[in-house]
Amino acid sequence: MQRRVLAVFALVLVVTVGIVVWRSLTSAPATSPATESPVSAPKQAEEPVGAKPALAQPAVKPAPAQPVAVPEPVAVEPEPLVDQRTVAAQGGAEFTLDVIWPADVPADERAELVIQGRKTTDIVARLPLTRGGEHRFFLPKEHNRGRVVVEARYLYLDEPVKLDPEKRSKPLSCEPHVGAWVRGRVIFPPGVDEADRDLSKHRVGRRSFRVARDGEFAGARSFSGETAAIARDGSFEFGGLPADMRHSLSLELPTFPPHEKPLESIEAGKAILHDIELELGASVYGRVVDASGAPVAGADVGCVSESDDEPSDGDRTAKTDASGNFALRGFEPKSLRLTAVCKGYL
Repeated sequence: MQRRVLAVFALVLVVTVGIVVWRSLTSAPATSPATESPVSAPKQAEEPVGAKPALAQPAVKPAPAQPVAVPEPVAVEPEPLVDQRTVAAQGGAEFTLDVIWPADVPADERAELVIQGRKTTDIVARLPLTRGGEHRFFLPKEHNRGRVVVEARYLYLDEPVKLDPEKRSKPLSCEPHVGAWVRGRVIFPPGVDEADRDLSKHRVGRRSFRVARDGEFAGARSFSGETAAIARDGSFEFGGLPADMRHSLSLELPTFPPHEKPLESIEAGKAILHDIELELGASVYGRVVDASGAPVAGADVGCVSESDDEPSDGDRTAKTDASGNFALRGFEPKSLRLTAVCKGYL
């Protein structure tokens, strides 16, 4: 009896242990291969509660290379004139000029006294020329001589007033005369390319002379000339042209026939309008070859009138390119003759 009780107790114990083991096996979480590895993965930092997830940042592209800025050409302005008070403080020579103002000066006159140094390009000062009275100015001590000229619409001087610092005791005076004021514009013919309209490097020329008669002979004397700048709009002007002289205006451009025409109806105290109307000229194109027909490069080609043997300074010339070609433009309609000269050829 006692053995039966022990056997039942042992059987109950075995069943109980088996149930416990089965429950433990079925309730245990499945292990991943990563947890079975002896090396544990690093733990990520826990985000605080309520924090917004971080957005993915785009890859930063390198900044494109900035082009190197090319500096714009700076126009060279003329140096400002030294103030006359500064010249006086530096020991400049003092002068006083008495200007005798004519009675028949037009009301629209604009005149200046231009004080020049040793050279005509040495502009020392510009002073307004007023009606009558004395004009006081100083000549820098580095200039041992100078002169005074008048730049105006109508007034002009027969000769500049000379300045000598060693002879300042002598009174200086001048009496301008009234002349004509000429202004005009350069007019191009229709159909001219924009490149041929550039007048920035050209100036209008003026030639003036006085005719002297000796019996039946008439000759030119008192010749004078000057040039005037051409503005962007093609305008130009000349002031103070003596009414007792003959004047002509000229303009030479590489692509147009030379222009020179006399000025008519010059009167003292009058403003005269004189436009320069350019004309289309003839063009000559060709090719220079040798006796075998091979092109001659670097040949100087000229176009002259039939009465001339060689091109003069005013004639058009051109140099042939590598293929022997040349182009000449701006000729007056007349009979012309071509000449070609090249080293090594007759």
